[in-house]
Order: sequence, then C-alpha cells, then structure tokens
Amino acid sequence: MPLTLPFSKVLCPFCFREFHLGHAPLRVISSNERVNDPVVQKFLNLDSEVLMAPVEEVTGTFNKFLRCFWHPSLANDTEVKYRICPHCHMQLPVQLAHNRLKSSVIAVTGFRSSGKSNFFGVLIDALKNRYSQEVGLNLSTQETFSTRTLRTIYSDELYKERYGNNLFGDNPKAVMATLSAQTNIDIRIPLIYRLNLTRFSLKQRLLHPFATHRPIDLVFFDAAGEDSTSPVTQDLYSRYFSRAAGIIALIDPLSYKNIRNDIKMEYSPSSVQDEYDTIAVLKQTIERQNSKYVNKRIKAPLAVTISKFDLLRNIDGLDQSVFEDHVHSNGFDEVAAKKTSDAIRKYIISKELNSIISVAEGNFETCQYFGMSALGRSPKEDYSLTSIDPINIADSLLWILYQLGYLQTEQEMKKKPRKKK
Repeated sequence: MPLTLPFSKVLCPFCFREFHLGHAPLRVISSNERVNDPVVQKFLNLDSEVLMAPVEEVTGTFNKFLRCFWHPSLANDTEVKYRICPHCHMQLPVQLAHNRLKSSVIAVTGFRSSGKSNFFGVLIDALKNRYSQEVGLNLSTQETFSTRTLRTIYSDELYKERYGNNLFGDNPKAVMATLSAQTNIDIRIPLIYRLNLTRFSLKQRLLHPFATHRPIDLVFFDAAGEDSTSPVTQDLYSRYFSRAAGIIALIDPLSYKNIRNDIKMEYSPSSVQDEYDTIAVLKQTIERQNSKYVNKRIKAPLAVTISKFDLLRNIDGLDQSVFEDHVHSNGFDEVAAKKTSDAIRKYIISKELNSIISVAEGNFETCQYFGMSALGRSPKEDYSLTSIDPINIADSLLWILYQLGYLQTEQEMKKKPRKKK
C-alpha cells in the first residue's frame, strides 16, 4: 500500500478541484455491469443517463481517516480498476493516479475570435514535430474523455477531431471559434499530454540528481472567453485559472481601434470584436475563487500574447525584428524573447493602451509580452489555408516552463563552468 502525506493534495485536470489521493474512488473497468453515474452526468450537464462501469466509493469514517496516510494499489490479478476524481468521476492520468506526478495547468484565455483554437492546434503539432529536437523535449498523449462515445480515449484522438483534421488534413482549414461550454459540452474536456524535458533547470537537477528528464502533465483546456463570466460555467473557469501554474492571455489586435487603424489590409467585419479587457476579467475570475488575491499580486507567470501577429507586419512604430521566428536551440532563447517583449510593450504604450500593461504588471508578480501568429497569415473567407507558417507559436509556453524551472535558457546552456585556479 503506497504511503501518502496526510495533507498532500492533487489537482483534477478535468474539474480543477483539489483532493487527497487516498479519498479518490475506484472505477471497476473489468466489470461487465453498466450503471448510471450521476456525478459524470452532472459534470457534463447532461439530461440523459451516463452508463459506465460501477464505482467503489471510500466509505466509513475510520477508513477515510486511514486513507489520509495511504492509497490502495491499483495492481490486481482479478480486477482492473482506475482511480477517478471524487468530484467529477473523470479518470485520472496514470502517473497522477499513482501519486508519481502532478498535473500542471497552463491556462490559456482570450475572448471569442482571439485565436485560441488555432493556437492549440498548431502548438501541439509544433511541440511534437519541431521543438522535440530544437528544445529537447517529447510530448506523449495521455488519456482523456470523449463526450460523443462517453468513454476514455487518448488525447491525440480528440486533438484530431477538434483541430488536426481541419489544420493538417488534405484541404487545410482554420479552426472556427470555440463555441460556449454552455452549449458544447465537449469543450469542458481538456487535452492532456505528458511533456518530458531533458534540459531542465539547475534547481530541478539538484532536486532530482539522477533524473534523465523532468516530466510534467500539461492540461490544454480550450476555454471560450465569454464562459469565464457566465453564471453557468464561471465556477469551473475560476478554478481553472486560480489553480494554473502559468497563464497565457491572448490579446486580439483587431479588438482595439487604435491598432486596427495601423493595419494596412482588408479584413472581414465579422472578425472585429468589441474591445475586451482580457486581463482585468482574468484577475476578477481568479479573485472569485481565491479572495487572497484581492490584496496581493498573483504568483502564476503571465504571458501577455498578441495573437494574429502577422497582421502587424510593416506598421510604423513596431520594430520589424519581432517577426523573426525564434530558434530555441538547446533551450529557451531568453535574450530574443526579452527583446521582443520590450518592443511590444513600447508599441502598446504608443497606441495609448497603457491599461493592458498596468493591469498585467499591477496584478501579476511576473509577466512578459509576446507576439504570436498560429497560422502565419489570414485564412480565406471560407477558412481555407494555402499553408501554415507559425510565428513564435511556442515562445509563451517555453517562457512559462522556464519560469517554473522545467527548462533552461539557451544562454545558461552555453555557459561553461569556470576553471579552478
């Protein structure tokens, strides 16, 4: 029986609630019986029954007390059991279920049409096919849940349904804006991937001297911006943002009149949204869940990221070097990212949008500015694409991983140890 610290808690990557692993129920997968699971039914907001394998709950006061110090092993010759979240009954990722790894949520926010879906779709593909060699990492799919078949599936399968088949199919198309989670229950289900990094920080090396890599379970949750203020879904989203290890805030340049005046190209009126104070809404959402942040700054690093960055090419007042796609050989290129951040911050101020900076820097302990284009160009009216050429698609994520100690900078990797005299 594996021992567990009595006050330790894990975070469910589906409902973002914390709980003690010893109190997690078990789902008996090997059973032929199928019964309605009202907890899953409520979590997905379904009217019809959800027939699944039966659940073994943790019962009895004394048993619950003992479970504060241990959690039962899942190894069994006669039955197959999976550990599930006590709050939503979703199956936990395998290493999290064995108390060997914690899930870290990298939250992404941005209002409708800010480009979150295309960002997720291109980012996951780039992490697998480009940055695996460039940075020194590998991304492997983990199990999630299908609302269509009501069964556990791998995240790669769900990724193809949501993004891959559109972006990288025979006739590539941009992904349409995410529907609200109030009407699309599929959006309540995240993609979960294991990210293994081989070039981790000195602190991580000291903590894990014999490790060849440092793993982290990343949770990609495609949250529609308007859902963070909806009475139906704001509780889920408050937990999502308040328990995130890092946050990427996508800023749609077409939402700001002062920036639109700079863009020397035609764009569809339907792509122009109302001006939203994305970061201020984010701060209020976090405060709703954790009142301590009313009087103090938030610890999670914030990457303020201008999406659709290709629209800002050749405009006055913005250093054109920011459109160079950074190559993060052997680690995160901190110098190039900082140069870009300074140029974008200067441009935001020149457009009299100081509120973006004041809210970000006044409410978060650590923040930096990024420019990102998932597609590299605007899609046609029918969403079709001639090609996909992303600009700095992973910079904000790599910066957060660096801030969390999972990734060294390129500059640190190049430093040679001093010779003893």
